[in-house]
Amino acid sequence: MQPAPFRLCHPEIRTVLFALLLVAMTTPVSRAADAEPAPADARGQATAAIREYLRLRVQELHKAEPAATFDPATWQRRRGELRGQLFEMLGLAPLPEKGDLRATVVGQVERDGIVVQRLHFQSLPGLYVTANFYRPATVDQPLPTILYLNGHARNAANGVSYGNKVSYQQHGTWFARHGYCCLSIDTLQLGEIEGVHHGTYRLGMMWWIARGYTPAGVEAWNAIRALDYLETRPEADRTRIGVTGRSGGGAYTWWLAALDDRPACLVPVAGITDLENHVVDDCAYGHCDCMYHLNQYGWDFGTIAALAAPRPCLLANTDKDTIFPLSGVLRVHERLRRVYAGYHAAERLGLFISEGPHADTQELQLAAFRWMNRWLKNTNEPIEAPGEKPFTPQELRVFDQLPVDERNTTIQESFVRIADLAPATTMDDWERQQATLIAALARQCFASRMQTEGSVSTDSTAPVAVAAPRVVADVQRHGLRLQSIEFTSEANLKFVVHVVTAADERPVDRIVFEVAADPAWERFVSRFGGSFPELSPGSAPATSTAAGNGTALAPGEALACIAPRGWGPNAWSDDERFNTHLPRQHVLLGTTIDEGRMWDVRRAIQTLSETGLRAPELELRGEGIAAGVALYAGLFEPSVTRFDLTSLPSTHREGPSLIGVERVLDMPQAVSLAFPRQVTLHKADARAWQWPLAIAGLYGEKPPLQVSADGAP
Repeated sequence: MQPAPFRLCHPEIRTVLFALLLVAMTTPVSRAADAEPAPADARGQATAAIREYLRLRVQELHKAEPAATFDPATWQRRRGELRGQLFEMLGLAPLPEKGDLRATVVGQVERDGIVVQRLHFQSLPGLYVTANFYRPATVDQPLPTILYLNGHARNAANGVSYGNKVSYQQHGTWFARHGYCCLSIDTLQLGEIEGVHHGTYRLGMMWWIARGYTPAGVEAWNAIRALDYLETRPEADRTRIGVTGRSGGGAYTWWLAALDDRPACLVPVAGITDLENHVVDDCAYGHCDCMYHLNQYGWDFGTIAALAAPRPCLLANTDKDTIFPLSGVLRVHERLRRVYAGYHAAERLGLFISEGPHADTQELQLAAFRWMNRWLKNTNEPIEAPGEKPFTPQELRVFDQLPVDERNTTIQESFVRIADLAPATTMDDWERQQATLIAALARQCFASRMQTEGSVSTDSTAPVAVAAPRVVADVQRHGLRLQSIEFTSEANLKFVVHVVTAADERPVDRIVFEVAADPAWERFVSRFGGSFPELSPGSAPATSTAAGNGTALAPGEALACIAPRGWGPNAWSDDERFNTHLPRQHVLLGTTIDEGRMWDVRRAIQTLSETGLRAPELELRGEGIAAGVALYAGLFEPSVTRFDLTSLPSTHREGPSLIGVERVLDMPQAVSLAFPRQVTLHKADARAWQWPLAIAGLYGEKPPLQVSADGAP
């Protein structure tokens, strides 16, 4: 039986339906946590606090994103700048060289008036894109052409991947039957050569963040190069190119339209929602890395969508999609609607919602076909039938044997260019290089924090809109004094910095400040907890002065300790799923957990000064990742006079994690930025630190770097 002709409903009915959808949009998503009491245990409280921080951050970014207040003149002036930022957030700045595509048609199959060519091209040398090109059997003139970007659908048998293009062949088939050409390209992970989309999602490759790599950048680049290929095809009318795809393909449609003006018409299907869904409602748990940019400029997804305007765009989704929920889709559409209205192009934006789950439903397909007909062929003829799948996977397969020079499976190691810096050879050159690197860090790695109203830039004197510090403990035992000071780092996040001094109130000449991950925090509590059970709630103070053994301070010395977010008493849930996706959700908000820890340390240092705990010398200490956090925090706090760092990672690939930091520098250069302040590296192999040792040599008889294989003092 032939399905009934497909027609969009009457305009008045559409208006009523849209009003009902807007009501749904403003109805909060029901969450079980809303009805639960606040957790009583420390981990539960820390987890609830970081969840609330994410929620507040989402609200902040949504209000402040570039597309939030749309003025056509301002937008047009900024559009190039915003596009440049998106290129950067996708790892595409500088843009790779557009070399020879080396396009090769390896064969074709013809059936029922349709010709499908099997082909491949190289978007970069060795980065293969396998594809099928659909066209009518007879082509007398250039035809409107569709670039179909495939979503997540594995099609494989007996260890052979046929590519996700096979699963979505009904789209190419329909377009070819109705007077179009259609190029359908495989994705990186689900193509015939199976690369990786799941680095941070499942495989623990958190170093992708520091490198500035996301497979979303590869998919965007491959789509750009697919347009380059279509421009070489005589059958394709380059002025009438439409782009569509579902799920991952919907997301790639947005990437491409935001970065490239050549697509004339768009139908992104189930490919976008907002930060509230991704972060607050945990939809990020269901999305792999190819769906996300590295959001150091702090956008909500409405800005990506706005870069596609005012080209004809149909935003399509189902109403029961759990990873692109209707609430967020409607919020994005509402923001986009105002953008199109600002362009006086409201008729070019469409919204199609059908019943169903996250699936390639016939209703979604038919809506896309009709939209392309309307804008690329200037016809509203009824759609009589959906697409078909007449070809076997074997008929659409491109490679009989995979190429030995492929880079698809390792492209994460080379797609993004990382910094390759030579050390300066004169002090003048070094001072210029040092200033350039610090400015680049601030602009590229900490851009979102610097842009956020009320937060602090690399200038530690900038105002902070937080409550005043509060002394929560001030006790003396066994000749020592403990002061515990609570401070607000940002938003709702509160921490305590502990300071131990001699009880006789002698002047403090030197503060040794420990940035404590779990082992260091345990050592601090072990050392002083006998005298001060306040450090370990539930224990009682010792009654003997023997508790002071090992707690003696050097004359004029104070010891301070802060356990930043996620460490020590501020540790979160140990749920593996939560701890996998929490770093990813931070990146979606333009930051990282380690960057937040750096800020906690900076605020703790500022808190000491604000409460009168100052000294001529302030030494920062840390071990492992905490050593890296201490180093970066101290770079931007001029009161820090020296660094004592143990087991500092020699590369950011091992941490700390900062967005795109390796595109600016790596850890050896970061150490050099602390100069002329003294830096001592313990448990360090001098061979890994030749770069800063060379810079230290420029300072003459008292070089500011000591590298030692021994342990910390």
